[in-house]
Amino acid sequence: ASFFNWADGIYTDEYFLGTIADDARSFQVQERRLLDYGQFYAARTGTASVTTTQDGRRVLFGATGWANPPGFDESCNPQIYLIPRDLALDQDGRLTMHPVAEVESLRIPATRVDRSVSWVADRKQPESARRVANGSRLEIQMNCTGRPTDNEQKEPAIVGVQVLAHADLGAWTLVGFDYQTKQLFVDHRKSSLVRASEVVQHTAPLEASSSDDDERVRLHVLVDNALVESFVNQRLALSAFVSEIMGDMSPGPSERIAHVLVPPKGVACEVRTWRLAVNES
Repeated sequence: ASFFNWADGIYTDEYFLGTIADDARSFQVQERRLLDYGQFYAARTGTASVTTTQDGRRVLFGATGWANPPGFDESCNPQIYLIPRDLALDQDGRLTMHPVAEVESLRIPATRVDRSVSWVADRKQPESARRVANGSRLEIQMNCTGRPTDNEQKEPAIVGVQVLAHADLGAWTLVGFDYQTKQLFVDHRKSSLVRASEVVQHTAPLEASSSDDDERVRLHVLVDNALVESFVNQRLALSAFVSEIMGDMSPGPSERIAHVLVPPKGVACEVRTWRLAVNES
């Protein structure tokens, strides 16, 4: 459902989980959350026919919206369709979401990169060794295991990838997960050398459950030029239009890179990336 928050002047798209009464005349809400913690509007879902076993695919459609979240540069107010998302319920009755499998048809097989990163193996390696993709149309998957442990440097306990980055890493947009705050985040502070950003971070809190594996973080990121869609553990989504780069004359889209961070001590990540083709159909 789409709502307009009159107090904050923003639109939100939310979902409700609950129980339908036996007489089907009332619905008791047990959980109410955002479908996306970033730029998302006009949520609509569609489904194939439901079988007698209650199987059926529910697909979510949406766009970046008619209004930006607080902090975005209002001079650039895009309305762009987002990649559709498959919705389902997990064993705890929680909503799960992830990009539709049809995205795989856009992958360019020859561009696939597989990379393992860890604090022990990579903390002393040159930054260039952690470049995992070139370009501005990308799919990035990070599967991280382990739990951060204290270290002498007291470094932030985050895993993530710098996307839309300059080759010299003078500017980038950081997508990641913070183990301490249990939040998915998109950080715009270093997105451009030309255009300053008022945005610090947009965040999405990950609610824990007794059945969760708290030592596994699955980060899934789609980059389509300035549009970045990110997901964590198929439970949260955060869509962000990186308006800061719109004023950059260089580097061009094909000259930008993706660069993975060194994970905190105690955590190891498997990274897989592809460049994505343009669908002209």
